[in-house]
Amino acid sequence: MKTRSNKKSIIANTVRHNDNPIDNQDDNQDDIILPLPLIFREMIDRALAEQPNNEEPNDGGDDSTKSRSRKRSKKNNNEDDDQPKTKKTYKPRINPQDDEENEDNEDRPELPSIIPLLFGGGFSPRGSGKQSKQQQLKRRILDSGMLEKDKKYVLSRLENIDVEKEKAVEWFESLLKVPFGKYADTPIKAEHHPERIHKYFDDAYEKLDEAVYGMDKVKEDIINYIAQFISTNNKSSPRVIGLHGSAGIGKTVIIRRGLAEVLGRPMKTISMGGIRDSATFVGFEYTYSGSRYGMLSQCLMDAEVMNPIIFMDELDKISLTNDGMDIQNLLIHITDPVQNMTYQDKYFSGVTVDLSKVIFVFAFNDVNLIHPILKDRINIINVPDPDLEAKIIIGKKYLVKEISPNIGFTEGNIIFSDDIIRYIIKTYCNKDKGVRGLKKCIETIMLKINTARFLGSRQKYKTLKEIKLPFEVNEKVVKELLPEEKNSKEEEILSHMYL
Repeated sequence: MKTRSNKKSIIANTVRHNDNPIDNQDDNQDDIILPLPLIFREMIDRALAEQPNNEEPNDGGDDSTKSRSRKRSKKNNNEDDDQPKTKKTYKPRINPQDDEENEDNEDRPELPSIIPLLFGGGFSPRGSGKQSKQQQLKRRILDSGMLEKDKKYVLSRLENIDVEKEKAVEWFESLLKVPFGKYADTPIKAEHHPERIHKYFDDAYEKLDEAVYGMDKVKEDIINYIAQFISTNNKSSPRVIGLHGSAGIGKTVIIRRGLAEVLGRPMKTISMGGIRDSATFVGFEYTYSGSRYGMLSQCLMDAEVMNPIIFMDELDKISLTNDGMDIQNLLIHITDPVQNMTYQDKYFSGVTVDLSKVIFVFAFNDVNLIHPILKDRINIINVPDPDLEAKIIIGKKYLVKEISPNIGFTEGNIIFSDDIIRYIIKTYCNKDKGVRGLKKCIETIMLKINTARFLGSRQKYKTLKEIKLPFEVNEKVVKELLPEEKNSKEEEILSHMYL
């Protein structure tokens, strides 16, 4: 019977080489034996010599294992001494499936158990374990678009953490969500053919007109802004835009459906009215329990590029407390083209987050409540209030079109004439400077018409007894479907309660 040490020597000096896996399934086919280079034979010899000998008798061992061992012993004892000895080779055991093909598998060392001894304990052939997780993070850090100095800092931090702790790994996973070095391209470039550029700006004007009615001065400023990006091939520092005007006149819409779509940039919105302190923007330090990164980093992660549009609404609603002043100072910092390329989130302290390519857009109603230094950084565009005739056009061509698909109507199913929209404005929302009140009225009417066509005899409105599409809204329908007139002194008081 061959001893385990003899088998180790055999394994160290030879290796099976299968040129054709299918042909080699034949047990009768001769093995092709290739000698290993001397240096690897010595390495495997040393590795196997250090393996503990597990052939000692074990009373508590598996009966099946003992049985196989007895069968091999009996077989070897019955061998004819005169029979010529044939050198036997053993294929290293790579995975448990080998057990079914060779009953001597327990005498063959598993390949994964040898490799770490040869190449150091850090090698993990299964792709698991602490070292493997660190290697994965290291590779992702090196492949990221971080500055080289930041990569060195993050890698040094990686060497000193326990990747088995969820909080430690979460920091690296969160940081790698920031799209360092990734930027959205402008759809057109200065070197493109003039006809292509002209077509691009024709489409840009069309998108702006589809987004909002009127606002010609605002649209002109946006076109100038886009032209600057194209002439500089996206290398110029973005101007900070400020839209000053009443609530509900389309400031958000012209940026989301106008500027963002024309430039091909993702847009993220932050409502300033509900933010209490600057920590919401800059995050909390990693050492605090439950800490996380700030809203600016979150915007970049969601946008998946470093040059999105970040729209900050209700800038004038920031509190006048010390915490409010901290927010204003932060905004002064991130809108400064000299400083915003070295911004740091407190949660990712030590890592630079470049905000210099972000397009910041602010919207506000009262320009006098903006910090003087911040106001000086903003290119303010005054958005005029729509007059009565403009509201009628907005209601008929924009609001009805926008609301219809959300309720299940197609364009033209519900008809509002100019006179009916004028009646709604004068009776129910005459004091609104914008069109939010008008939108709510139109939406309420359309919702009740939609419900009534399904209820049949159970619906309570006399004017909606028989509904056939297209359905034209008249004054009787408006009076029955809308609540009592809102243009009262009480309504005016309520509308200014939270200002």
